[in-house]
Amino acid sequence: MSSSVQARRTARRRPHGEVSLLRTFDEFAVGDTHTSRARTITASDLVMFTALARDSTERREEHALAEAILPLAYSIGLIANSYIGALRRILDLSFREPVMVGDTIHVSCEVERLGEWSEDYGLLTGRWAIVNQNDITTMLARLEAVWRRTPL
Repeated sequence: MSSSVQARRTARRRPHGEVSLLRTFDEFAVGDTHTSRARTITASDLVMFTALARDSTERREEHALAEAILPLAYSIGLIANSYIGALRRILDLSFREPVMVGDTIHVSCEVERLGEWSEDYGLLTGRWAIVNQNDITTMLARLEAVWRRTPL
């Protein structure tokens, strides 16, 4: 690793050892962690998400689906930034506790693996825990993202 990459990595670390996700792929190391900002789930969020996901299933099933998938969708939004080229895939996903209207969620993530993708992008695999305001893990996931190698 070049000294300039190491210097940028050191400069972007937060005081408690976490790193900013606003960085190029080559500035990450396996084991880097990040905690996202928080977002409170509102009744309007649930209604709008249900309307987007509406199909021919019964209304109760739509509501249950939205309650399960909405926190995952919002967690992706809490992490998203312009260095991410694409969410490649969700490798694992497990639901542990329901997220209710009024809950405030955030994402705690850790870089699990860094792989080659192309000259311009790398493949970052991360472990995510979606956590509510009571520090209860509501969902666990492993995701792959295609991440920019060059600065913006």
